[in-house]
Amino acid sequence: QEQGSKSLQLSAAKEKCKADVVLMIGDSIGDYKAAQDAGAYFYPIIPKKEIQCWQMLYDTYFDMLVKRDYSEEIEERLLGEFKDSLVVIQ
Repeated sequence: QEQGSKSLQLSAAKEKCKADVVLMIGDSIGDYKAAQDAGAYFYPIIPKKEIQCWQMLYDTYFDMLVKRDYSEEIEERLLGEFKDSLVVIQ
């Protein structure tokens, strides 16, 4: 991350590409926060369900993004499952 934080990198890429829709794929809360900061959607890779997540992205969600049907409601549902899968270390 020599070029700054993930959110700065994502924002710069979004601006440079002049993209109106950007999807951040990640496996951490930090990735989600970077997507939020950059105004991008987030697609979580859920621990212990990595293969299924990548397959669902390929089969369903990427096409939805291209067609502009990927929504905050879908993101929130996926994010809920993602957050439920995280282990809290105390």
